[in-house]
Amino acid sequence: MSQDSIVIVYEQNGEERPMWAPHLFHDLYYNGFPADRLFLLDGGLERWQADGGAVTSAVTEKPAPGNFRIANIR
Repeated sequence: MSQDSIVIVYEQNGEERPMWAPHLFHDLYYNGFPADRLFLLDGGLERWQADGGAVTSAVTEKPAPGNFRIANIR
């Protein structure tokens, strides 16, 4: 993950630990990840699919190593 990445945090259907996504969102924001590049998918993956959002099972390429470092704790 890099400073210029767009991060979308969401929960999948049937998560054992509900509410981990908002906690991760908060942790990333608190530790300085740019707020304008950080998103929380309201309703999780289940709602996204119910609303007709596209999903894929295609394997993606491994991302390049990121450069995000905790610098400014809010």
